Amino acid sequence: YLYYSSNATLPSRGRGKDPNIWRVKPTAIAWEAPEPLDDKINTGASELGPVMDQEGRLYFTSNHSRGVGGHDIYEASRDATTGAWSVFSMPEGFNSSRADAQLAVTPDGNRLFFYTYRQPKLGFVDIYTSTRDADGQWGVPVNLGAVVNTPGPDLGPGVSLDGETFYFSRDGQL
Repeated sequence: YLYYSSNATLPSRGRGKDPNIWRVKPTAIAWEAPEPLDDKINTGASELGPVMDQEGRLYFTSNHSRGVGGHDIYEASRDATTGAWSVFSMPEGFNSSRADAQLAVTPDGNRLFFYTYRQPKLGFVDIYTSTRDADGQWGVPVNLGAVVNTPGPDLGPGVSLDGETFYFSRDGQL
């Protein structure tokens, strides 16, 4: 599947306006009809930036009132038997009162990158990272520092398929 955000009208709500997460399945020659994810993920707030790891865990942001700030990061997994989604809030202290967005995850799902307005920061927005420990718990996000972050906007993190190369945008330049 390809997962993406769209403000297309949700069949269950009869309206679009707020972005929601959809998925579409490729076939040998085309794409099947897109389908929105269920209401556990698409809450009526803005759900954006879905990324998935090799284990099938979905990460996305939402500005739903269940969060602590602007756009918060969530993790979701799908039951292999029923197909039902479960959504998990990140641990206390992970999300900030400001926007945390533009996610990238390593293929193994053990490291997450995102931009944020939180402090400490070197510029307008900085890229932070968090690592999942052996017990599956996410660590406190840390600023990537001056090697990546500058006084300007640093955003758009991305990770190569082998997990060895990190991409980002600095002041509009990749």
